[in-house]
Amino acid sequence: MRVSSYTEWSYHLGSIEGFLWVSTSSEKPRIVKVDAETHRILLNERDRNAIESAIAPGPLADLIDAEIVVHNELSPVQVIWENSDASRNGRILRRVVLPSARCPHGCGKAQFGAYCGQIHSKKSLSFWQQEHFLAETDELLGNGKYDTLSVAFFGAEPLTEISITESLLAACRQLAERRSAQYLATIVTSGLLLTKTVAFRLHRAGLANFEVTVDGQEACHDARRPTAGGAPTFRKIIENLRRIVREPSLHQLTGTIRMNVDQRNRRDAIPLFKYLRDEQLWPRLGFYIAPIRDWGAGRARQNHGIDPHDFGRLEIDLFAEQLRSGAEPTLLPGRKRVVCTAVRAGSSVVDPFGKRHSCTETPLSPGENPFASDNETEWNAAWTDTLIEGKVPCRSCNLLPVCGGACPKDWLLGRVPCPSFRYNFKERIQIAHLFEEARLGGQV
Repeated sequence: MRVSSYTEWSYHLGSIEGFLWVSTSSEKPRIVKVDAETHRILLNERDRNAIESAIAPGPLADLIDAEIVVHNELSPVQVIWENSDASRNGRILRRVVLPSARCPHGCGKAQFGAYCGQIHSKKSLSFWQQEHFLAETDELLGNGKYDTLSVAFFGAEPLTEISITESLLAACRQLAERRSAQYLATIVTSGLLLTKTVAFRLHRAGLANFEVTVDGQEACHDARRPTAGGAPTFRKIIENLRRIVREPSLHQLTGTIRMNVDQRNRRDAIPLFKYLRDEQLWPRLGFYIAPIRDWGAGRARQNHGIDPHDFGRLEIDLFAEQLRSGAEPTLLPGRKRVVCTAVRAGSSVVDPFGKRHSCTETPLSPGENPFASDNETEWNAAWTDTLIEGKVPCRSCNLLPVCGGACPKDWLLGRVPCPSFRYNFKERIQIAHLFEEARLGGQV
């Protein structure tokens, strides 16, 4: 018996004698409050007999139940192999398709901030490329390994080819039904072309979820994400979302608003959330922020990126505001076995030229593909070896079970892709505990 290597702790805000501990390897992490002496023991004692003799049976049982104290702990290599096995033998077939290389926005242009590094064109998937995508999907579903088909439509902007997107949505749903598989379909879109009519057509064809990007309040968003000709887009996107959330026939269509954050728009994050709340778009639509990334020919993170510690503090401010507004954001991450499409067996990304990729960030993005192979099985093995051999620092990290290494592509390109909770985990623990105490006290 020993204190798990996969734990994190924080101070209890309501007591100078209290400390909060949580497992970072649990499927459903649970916070345990301990006194100062137990905290000292957990920090310093690794010997089995010392743990058992020093902590009273009741508190010890609580720590064991929360996986903070463990009888037999997985080694880093075992965690990595568990992840590899889950990636190779998962029951979800994940397919990503880019119907079009076109985009109506100008966010790749220097005068508008240039944070999109994709190369856009008029190219779209041909009829035969669509047929090949469907045939391959059907063949994979037919091998008996999968019980769920997950299809994501990505861009450029997939809605510039609405007929292709609608057709593939419906065809994939038919494949799933014929193979008795569950069907999950989502689309990532700017929202500019997502009118209520378009949303209805896509939902009828099988769309379950959409994600839209809004990069701040009106002036900020329009300066970053205008049309290619420089026209504003904020009001059109918001009006599209208003009509969708007010339409009764679309109440089962879920959606999320994402804000890409850098140094230039960070101060708009909380005001944007409050605006969406006041407009009653949230919580019907989810909202989250994400740090801007280097992508393709662009070097947005390099040129304008927000410091990860600053982003971590901003995210905590957003969580606090969401809690005050009646939401329950996911504060403590659970065990994560499959990091991304690049390592998931059977998964692939198909670009508008019909080319296959491992990663959603490599299509239309010159210089962004570090993978020696776009075969996900080969890449799964290569990524597993990279982690085990310590070529990246993840193996020795206490957050390995809930992170898994984050982004293989970024590590290969010399970037550090640690998730935001790497920089604000202690604050997440404190907020989660305060909220739980308030809920138990009937104050929530």
